[in-house]
Amino acid sequence: MRLDEYAGYDAVGLAHLVRTGEVSAAELTELAIAGAAAVDPQLNALVELYDDARDRGVAADTAPTGPLAGVPMVRKDIGAPEAGKRTELGSRLAEGLVTHRDSHLTAAFKEAGLVIIGRSATSEFGCYGTVETALRGTTNNPWKPGHTSGGSSGGSAALVAAGVVPIGHANDGAGSIRIPASCCGLVGLKPSRGRVSAGPGAGEPNFGGSVQLVVTRTLADTATVLDAVGGPRPGDPFVIPGPDRPYGAIAASAAAGDVGSLRIGLTTAPWGPGVVHPEVAAAVRATGEALEALGHHVQEADFPFDFEQFEHPFMDLWALGTAGPIVGIGERMHRPLSEEFLEPVTLAWLEHYHRLTAGDIPHALDQVNRMARRAGVFFTRYDLLLTPTLAQPPVPFGMVNGTRTDLDAAGNARALLEFNPYCPLFNLTGQPALTLPLAQSADGLPIGVQLVARHAEEAALVAVGAQLEQAMPWAARRPAVHVAGALPGR
Repeated sequence: MRLDEYAGYDAVGLAHLVRTGEVSAAELTELAIAGAAAVDPQLNALVELYDDARDRGVAADTAPTGPLAGVPMVRKDIGAPEAGKRTELGSRLAEGLVTHRDSHLTAAFKEAGLVIIGRSATSEFGCYGTVETALRGTTNNPWKPGHTSGGSSGGSAALVAAGVVPIGHANDGAGSIRIPASCCGLVGLKPSRGRVSAGPGAGEPNFGGSVQLVVTRTLADTATVLDAVGGPRPGDPFVIPGPDRPYGAIAASAAAGDVGSLRIGLTTAPWGPGVVHPEVAAAVRATGEALEALGHHVQEADFPFDFEQFEHPFMDLWALGTAGPIVGIGERMHRPLSEEFLEPVTLAWLEHYHRLTAGDIPHALDQVNRMARRAGVFFTRYDLLLTPTLAQPPVPFGMVNGTRTDLDAAGNARALLEFNPYCPLFNLTGQPALTLPLAQSADGLPIGVQLVARHAEEAALVAVGAQLEQAMPWAARRPAVHVAGALPGR
C-alpha cells in the first residue's frame, strides 16, 4: 500500500482491510511513521513518535480485536495519560513528566484495537485556541502554513488533516475539539458531559466543562470511536442515557436517508465583541438551505446568549479549573511557577486565580445554571441549533496564543472569544456540539459549521451530520501539506 492509498481510507475502512487480511497492522503503522516523517517537519505537530511504535503495530497483528483493530492514532499530550509514557501538557513546567497508569479513555482506545504511535502537540495546559508554545514552537495548519491549526488539539488535527493518521485524540474545555477541527477541515464532536469518562485520575475537569473524544475525517470514524469509548466507568459521578442503537449504525442509516424531520434554529448573529466573517455567515446559511432540502424545518432563531453575563463566570471557572493542575504539576516536578517554566498568559491566569474570592465561584456557578436553563428552554422549541463554529477562518499566528506579553487574563479571554465565541457556552451547559467541514474560504481555508443538540442527544448530531456528509461532501479536499504529495510508502 502506498501513502496516498493509505490516506484515502478512513479508520473504519482501514480496520476492514486489517480484518480481511488485505493489509496488516504493522504495515499501517509503518505507513503512519513514513507519513509523519514526510510532513511533520512542515507541521511541527508530533511531539513524540514512540520508540516502540513499530512493536505496537506488530503486536496488533497477533491479536486483532476491537472495531478499529490495527488503525494508527496519536494521543494528545494532555488529557489521556498512558502508563510509562510522558505527558508534558505542552509546558516546560511538566517537561519529562511520566504517568504510571492508563486513563479509562486510553485503555478504551487500546481495547478498540487502535495503535497509539505517539503524542501530538497542544498549547500550554490546553489553555489556548492555537498551538504556539515556548516548549515546542508553533504547529502549522496543513492548509496554509503560517496560520493556526487551532487549539488546543491542534497537533492531532494537523496530523489527521495531513493524512498521517485517521484518528487523533482531542479534548474540549472551551472548543478545543471543535476549534482545530474547524481550522483543519475535520469532523469534531464535543460529547455531552458524562458521555466519556475522565477517570480514574479526574472526576469532572473544569467543573464538567472539559470532555474528551477525537478529531477525524469522517462521521463514520467519529461515531465508531464514540461507540467504543463512551459510557460510564466505575466511580464516575453520574450516568447519562445512551443511544437506542450504536452511533455507527445511526450514521449509516442516516446517510441512506433515515432521519425524519427536525426543527433547527439558525443564527449567525455575533456572540460577543467580534464580527462574523461574511464567508462564515454564508457557510451557515448554505448549510441551512441544505438541511431544508433534506426535509428539516430551519428558521432564523434568537438564541438567548448574553456575552456580558457569560464572560466573567467563564473567566473565573477557567482560572480555577486550570490553576489547580498547574500548581500540582509545579509541586510534583519541583519547579517554581515562574516565567522560566510558564508562558506569560498562563502566569496572568494564575494571577486571576489568586484574586478570586470565596464568593466568586458560587456566583459563577449560579450564572452557569441560569445560562443552562435558558438554553434548555430554547431546546424545547428546537431539536438542533445551527451556528458558525468560529467567527473567522483560521487566523495567522500571534493572535490567540499564550506567549504574548501584552495580555492579561481578561485580554486573552477577549481575544479568544472574538475568534471563538460560539463554542465555550456549550462546555458550560454540558450539551453535545458537532463541527463539520462544510465550506472553504476564498483563500482555500476550511470553514466549520456547528450543530448543537440537547444534553445526551449525540444521536441527533450523528444522524444529521451523516446526512450533510452526503449532501455537502468534503472527502475530496486535501490540504497543501499532505502525505499524498510525499514519497510512496512501498
